[in-house]
Parts: sequence; C-alpha cells; structure tokens
Amino acid sequence: MHIMDSTFSNCLRTGVCLGAGVWLSFSAYAFTPNPTPEPDPDPPSNTGVIENGRYVLINRSSDTAMTVASGSLDNGANVIQQEYTGQPFQQWDVNNLGNGYYSIRAVHSGQSLDVWEWNGSDGADVRQWPYLNAENQHWKIESTGPDSYSIVSRFSDKAIDVVSAPSGDGANVSLWTFTSGASQSWKFVNAADVGNGSSDDGGDSDDDYYSDDTGTSSRPLLTTNQATRYTIRNYLAGAGSLASGLRTDNWNPTAGIGDVTQLNARYVVATSGGSHRTVQSAINAAVSAGGGSAINIEVKPGTYREVLCVPSSAPPINLYSLDTDASKTLVVYNNLAGTTRRAGVNTCNNSSSSTYGTTGSATVTIKANHFRAKNMTFANDGNENTISNGGTQGVAILTESDQVVFENMRFLGNQDTFYAKTGSEDLVKRVYVKSSYIEGDVDFIFGGATMVFDDCVVHYLHTRQGRNGGILFAPSTNSRNSYGILVINSRFTAQSGTSANLIHLGRAWDEGLSNTSQYANKVRSGSYPNGQLLIRETNMANHIRANDPWRDSTASRPYSASEGSYPANRFHEYHNDH
Repeated sequence: MHIMDSTFSNCLRTGVCLGAGVWLSFSAYAFTPNPTPEPDPDPPSNTGVIENGRYVLINRSSDTAMTVASGSLDNGANVIQQEYTGQPFQQWDVNNLGNGYYSIRAVHSGQSLDVWEWNGSDGADVRQWPYLNAENQHWKIESTGPDSYSIVSRFSDKAIDVVSAPSGDGANVSLWTFTSGASQSWKFVNAADVGNGSSDDGGDSDDDYYSDDTGTSSRPLLTTNQATRYTIRNYLAGAGSLASGLRTDNWNPTAGIGDVTQLNARYVVATSGGSHRTVQSAINAAVSAGGGSAINIEVKPGTYREVLCVPSSAPPINLYSLDTDASKTLVVYNNLAGTTRRAGVNTCNNSSSSTYGTTGSATVTIKANHFRAKNMTFANDGNENTISNGGTQGVAILTESDQVVFENMRFLGNQDTFYAKTGSEDLVKRVYVKSSYIEGDVDFIFGGATMVFDDCVVHYLHTRQGRNGGILFAPSTNSRNSYGILVINSRFTAQSGTSANLIHLGRAWDEGLSNTSQYANKVRSGSYPNGQLLIRETNMANHIRANDPWRDSTASRPYSASEGSYPANRFHEYHNDH
C-alpha cells in the first residue's frame, strides 16, 4: 500500500476521512481490533526472547534511553534518546501479543510506540499514540547478540534506530532499513533494577538518578519537567478542528476584562428601569445591532429571574455589573433536566422533548464567541424534590463557544453547575475563568471544552449528598485533544459539616456511551471521550479523598493511570497543598 498524501495519512490515523464522502468510516477497516494478531507470512525468527514487564530501553551505540520528549502526555509526542534519569517517560511496558509481536507503551502516558502517519520510508518518525492494536504499533523484538535486541516494525519491517548525533541527548529515534548495527541494538533493562528516583532522596538506593515524586497509581503526579507543558498559555493557544488541525492564535485572556468602570455601556439593565428591564432584552438588542465590535451591557444590582440565551449570531458582548460584589447582581432560574418543558423559556434549546434535559436546564447559555462577563452571579435554584424521574441536573452556565471569559463571577447550583461543551467531538473551544466561585455537589464542572480555572474557589455542598459523597469534575475531552481542564492557583473548599476524606476530585464523563462495551467500540474509531484534567498549585481542604481521589467513569470504565483494557485516564496533579 502506498500512502498518497497527508489527507489519506490522516484518515489512517484518525478514521476521519475527507473528500466528497469517498472515505466513510475508514477506521472500521483500518483499526478493527485483533486480540490475537493474524498469522504473519514472515514471522520473526526469534520469538519470545523478552518477557512481559517494565523496561528501560538503552541504545547500544549512545548508551542513552528511549524517551518521550519533555515527558509529554500529548498524542503524537516525539520519541528521542536521552540520558536516563529515572523518569516514567523513559520506561516502557512491554507486552507479548503472540506470534513474536509486542506492544511497547510509555509508562507515564500508557500510549504506544507508533510508526507516525504509517510512513514506510527510511527516517520515519516514531512517536507515542493511544494504543489501537494496529500493525504500526506491533513490534518484533529479536536478539542481535548478548543482551542486545532489535525492535522492528511489523508494518514496515524497518528497525528503530538512532541515526542523528548518536552520542548526544535529544537525537531523534526513527525507523531505518535493518542493518543490525549498534545504533539499532537496544538493551532491555528491568526498570526495577535501576530505580525510579524520589524527590526526597534524589534516587533509590540502587541508582544515581533523580526524579520528582510521581505519586501513586491511584493518585499520579506530574514531574516538574512534565508540568512545564501544562500551562495556561498552552491550554488556550489554539482552537478549531481536531481533524484538520487546530488554529493557533495564542489567545491570552489572563489580564481579564479590566476596569469595567471605563467601559461605555450601550445598554443598561435595571429592575427599576434603564434602557432595558431584563437582561435578555438587552442581549436581543445587541444581536439586532450586530457588528464586529464588542457591545457593552451594564447590569445594575438586583435579582433577574430569567433564562438567558446569547445566540451564535450575537456580536462580542461584555456583560457586567459595576458593583464588585458579584452576589449583588443575580441572574437565576429553576429549570432542571426533568422539569416539564414550557414554550419559549430557553430559546437556545429547541429540543422537542417533554422535559428540558441537562442542556435545556441552563439558566444562562452562551453560543456566541468572544463573550465576557464580570461581577455577576449565574445560578440554578431548581428544587430537586419536585422531580420524580431522576432528572435533577440543573445547569447554571452553559457555554458552546470559543474565547469566553468570566471574571469575578459566581456560579451556583448542585449537580452540573458549570457546563462547557463544543457542539462536536471534532471541535476545540475555550473558556477562561478568573478569580471566580463555583459550587455544587456532583459533576458540577464538566464538559468537552478546554477550560482554565485560574485563582478560583471550587466549593462542595454536602446538603443533598451527605455521606454518599460527591464529585467535583467530569471532563469529556476528546482523546485527540491534549488539553481539557486546567485548575491552577485555586482553592477547594467544602460546606461546613462535610466529612473528611469523602469527596472525589473527578471522573471521566464518557459522553454518549453507557457501558464499557460501547466505550471499547468507540476507542477503535480513534476518536473517543477521555477526559483530561490537571490540578496544580492548588490548596485542597481535607474533604478530598487522599488515597483514591479519582472515580470510575460514567460508563463504568475502571479508573487507571496506565493503559490496560482501556486507554489510561488523563487525570494528574502537580504541587498541590493538601
């Protein structure tokens, strides 16, 4: 098979095939799993030479270790050689697939060594990618001499090699025609024999290497090196289509909205009269006015019991109060997912169902890009006791748009308070929340959008849940998106009376999937929900579970920090204060 162009190559990798609908669901053919690989017409001549286990792969020519560059957790991160320092991104889980073929997966990410873009040429990149049981992720491991092995791709029959600057750190690992030379020979050193290091003692007693504390399998921590990639800037750098490539605009909203007293309000909302008595009527006026410049809407302190819809056709809007006490300016409504639908209440949700559902329950829905709000409260005060069908989800804020900014805001609810979605698994949309307060009890910050919570308070309410506990986050980030939810420089607090060691930090929302069988089928497509969440430099009260803060997914996929029957969960912490 000849790979004709990058579009077809992308089709092979993602299963998203473009061009007049010719290639429909190619992944059903390209990635159909084979629990036991089909017999190879030319199987390896020396099989079973490596036992299943965790190894450090040392190149014979350079005496350096096969390493995922910068310890990245990203899909498609490059593989290089580097001096071994005991890092988990320099260790590999090797598993015999049968008939002499192996999978080789990075310990820190659970992702597989992968022939990048199915490139069969000399010099093809080797990178990490979620394991799909495809031939470009199957490897022959054959003895080339005492304690030396070649690693040969089943797909191309080319060997993993270090060609450029073989004696230096950072040289690329790639594929070349097999020669059995030293640069294609690798030592498989049991990771337990060289140690993992510790931030406390600089290394295990049997090694000289240093590593940050990487936590435990049930509470994994990023190393300092890994954490450098997971910054506000990187989370918010790009948006758009995952299939065709994200648009990098390096959006930086960290300055916030600024001094709203300097804004010239085009519309003023007040319960006692302004240009408008309802917030929605002012939004409607802004939509009618249109244009590309931001329209400023000042909202006077008061309680506005209404549902807001900012449609996708709206121009950029700044919605704000001049009173810096955000509790004084309140937009609130009481729709829950199980509430019987009433005509005209939520114009952003046109479902014909008899009840609102989670999306339709939102008090405030933002579908327009470049929306910003400051000094206000958005709340859902629905009474769960009035619902008999289990639909107690009540969204306070829902975003389905890009470059949304909230500053000095309060978001109040119980289950599903803050919902940020993308509208399609192929899209990336971004929300930045600064110096704000979010409260709830179950999955109350959730969705598939890229979200950053900077200097925020995440407050748990125990009134409904009691000893049952609760869950803070439920991301549904697409597997192809490296950046889901970032919480940084924030505080996790709890309602008085909440028991210690009770609350889970989060679980993966396997959106649209109800069981593990459906999830496994979705994984084979190459595009599936696998929530990403990093909590860093954040203070957590003792209501958070200390040893096992992550819960099984909504589809009952067991939590695991490493690849197994399912892709590894993408939940991590870094330098938090407990």
